[in-house]
Amino acid sequence: MKKQDNVLYDAHTSYGHLQVTETSYGNEPVRILEVNGQMESAVYLRPEKADELVFPYTRLFGYPYALFPDLKRTLLIGGGGFMWPAWYLKHSEDRTIDTAEISPDIIQAAKQYFAGPEIFSDSRLRVIQDDGFKWLRESDEVYDVIINDAFIGSKDAGNTPADLRMIHEHLSAQGVYMVNTVSAAKGLFAWRGRRLLKAMHEVFANTEMIFCEDEDDVYRRQNLLIIASDRQLNTEEL
Repeated sequence: MKKQDNVLYDAHTSYGHLQVTETSYGNEPVRILEVNGQMESAVYLRPEKADELVFPYTRLFGYPYALFPDLKRTLLIGGGGFMWPAWYLKHSEDRTIDTAEISPDIIQAAKQYFAGPEIFSDSRLRVIQDDGFKWLRESDEVYDVIINDAFIGSKDAGNTPADLRMIHEHLSAQGVYMVNTVSAAKGLFAWRGRRLLKAMHEVFANTEMIFCEDEDDVYRRQNLLIIASDRQLNTEEL
């Protein structure tokens, strides 16, 4: 935290140290949600940018819907500040989204400081306060898109071979699974992305890796999105 940061909320919760601060990000004033020092969500403070997504990787969560407009029903695992569900619902009149967030304190912070209470009254949003992977294993729900944005500390969650097979079972025949991971694409720091890509390709017919920040620097760790589906993925056309 920098000296000029304005701390709005600071608490030790059952799921880690939760802090909400107002600071700057990319030379823009923002409000940041951090859990154990890791940035989880953000919202621009300037009113004219309030509906824009701050983090580049969240802007790319729209890839599956651009590829396949027929995708209607989504599960997001890892709600954070609920900024992505808020954006998704504002731009998708005929789509629904279930959002699993394990921490009640984070859900409350999302209502108070980020997405706002109005999004939680939208009938197209269902909030699941639970471990998303545990909940999915015990449910009979089927989705067109499952987005995994859940982290335990800095480690990816829910991407074991058993988890991937379970996720595949909960997708429609033409469904898409998308994971946010932090990895380099090549070199010493690429092991996480390569391992995940290989594991997903053993379960799904097609996989693609999308750079979220700097496609020219393949050796730098950054947010990467890995998309998997049994239908053909033509991401280069977008």
